[in-house]
Amino acid sequence: MFKKPFSVKNNASMRNSDIKKLIARLPPSVSSQLSKNGVASGRLTTFNEYLIDFYTFEKVPLFFEFTEDKSRTLFPTVYATWMSQEAWPIFLVHRNVFSYLENGADLMLPGVICNEHFGLPEFSIGAPVVICTIQGDTITGPVAVGKAVMSSSEMRACGMKGRGVQILHIDKDLFWELGNRKPAPTISVADVIRSMGSEEEPKLKEAVENLEIDEKKEEGEEKNGEGEESGEAVEEKEDEEKPEELLLRCFLAGLKHRMTKSAQLPFDVGQFYARCLLPCVPANRRLDMKKTKYKKFATFLDEVNKMESAPIVKIQGKGKGNDVIAAVTWDHPLLKAFELSDERITDEDAETKKIGPTIHEVLSLTEPLMALVRTWKKAEKGQLMTPQELREGVTGYVKAQNLNEGKLVKMDPLLAQLARSNEITMDWNTLNQKIQALATPTFVVELPDKRTLIYKMKAPKIHLKTENRIGNKKVTIVNNCEMLGIDAKELAHRLQVGVAASASVIEAVAPFTGNCIQLQGSQVAFVSTMLTAEYGIDKKYIDGFELPAKKKKK
Repeated sequence: MFKKPFSVKNNASMRNSDIKKLIARLPPSVSSQLSKNGVASGRLTTFNEYLIDFYTFEKVPLFFEFTEDKSRTLFPTVYATWMSQEAWPIFLVHRNVFSYLENGADLMLPGVICNEHFGLPEFSIGAPVVICTIQGDTITGPVAVGKAVMSSSEMRACGMKGRGVQILHIDKDLFWELGNRKPAPTISVADVIRSMGSEEEPKLKEAVENLEIDEKKEEGEEKNGEGEESGEAVEEKEDEEKPEELLLRCFLAGLKHRMTKSAQLPFDVGQFYARCLLPCVPANRRLDMKKTKYKKFATFLDEVNKMESAPIVKIQGKGKGNDVIAAVTWDHPLLKAFELSDERITDEDAETKKIGPTIHEVLSLTEPLMALVRTWKKAEKGQLMTPQELREGVTGYVKAQNLNEGKLVKMDPLLAQLARSNEITMDWNTLNQKIQALATPTFVVELPDKRTLIYKMKAPKIHLKTENRIGNKKVTIVNNCEMLGIDAKELAHRLQVGVAASASVIEAVAPFTGNCIQLQGSQVAFVSTMLTAEYGIDKKYIDGFELPAKKKKK
């Protein structure tokens, strides 16, 4: 969940009463070690739009919870799990199983070490679960935190098969980087044996030896390429959708929602596969025809036409590799029964995807405005508000106080103080301008990866200009693009490819800061077009904006 970048909305110190409530929710073995000093709470948004409330102690994130989760389950970070080995249920896995978790997989139950010596702890569905790894005679961790998708009794009942833990946070992910970045602790198996007592020592030694043998077997099988995988990976593959099933539903989705009845027949089979079927493959999935039992799309079409009493598509051969779809049975049972799930039936997401930032010009409330703004809403100093919201609030206040006199506003003591005027009345436009002048101009930049940049200043402009160099050679300079969240190196590469000319990133010259782009030739028009068309930058944020010259009619 934290493998991709996330945006932190706010992060502020907590009141003592809230700190006491938070600590009361924690296991005693953890709460007794925590200090009430330097405790803060924050909220972040993950890449997949989950809202997360997190809590830091002395700038180290220790706990988090889902904002919209009614159960308000509090999950520890790996930093918190290192404080106590008894606070949360622990799963033990081999190190090679953990590599799957690092790549984004959930924990499958066959990958969990569970026997008479290493038992399964008791917990309910949805409970926090932590994961340790074992390699040789060393146990590391906990190195991951997850949410149990079934209770411990349900896991035993199903024979430890299927998906057991939804992984939320792992060691060395981006959430871990918010802390002090300490490595996970390790402990030798010998120390664990000694802590269990002399009676358990022979049994545990035997269990550890068996674990080492199992681990070596798994590693040897992987090295020998025998096709054997760890129990965790095998179970994961069993739970995954088969490629043949994915192919069938993408075929039906492409036929029903992309080709549609309006298609002009005959329709080339190869074009159907490329333009209708493959674009329906769900996001983060990959369809490889060679990994299906059919191997070839033509073989799949033959098989799918045999699934019911009548063929779903009629194929005509026009030579090798030139088959066409001559007819489609639109009332076929397969098409009637088909229901959309996660198939992509439009290209809207790809078409509307922006590579540039979204810019908002807002106002940051100052102390003089608090008395006015708090008459219609709860507000704090520094809170952001759009000019339209502030204007509407002022209008509501004037009407509520019966100060409206047509095109003029009767000044009461509060408005007169804010406007710094002794006049009895003032026109609406002047009043709004004077009130908005008390706020701090602020611009907010929302980046495509959901990060947010806030600058308490007027929105800067990208500055374009052309300069002459030795030999009367012209170069185009692009300044200030980084202030609007645009990566100068990425933009330089796009410009270089677009105009087929040299582009380099150099340090900007005063009054500009950061990096600037130097592009060979007079390319202001091309840069202007790219910034507006591809990056979505409004031309009001581009100083030196220039449209490309119109072609003369012949």
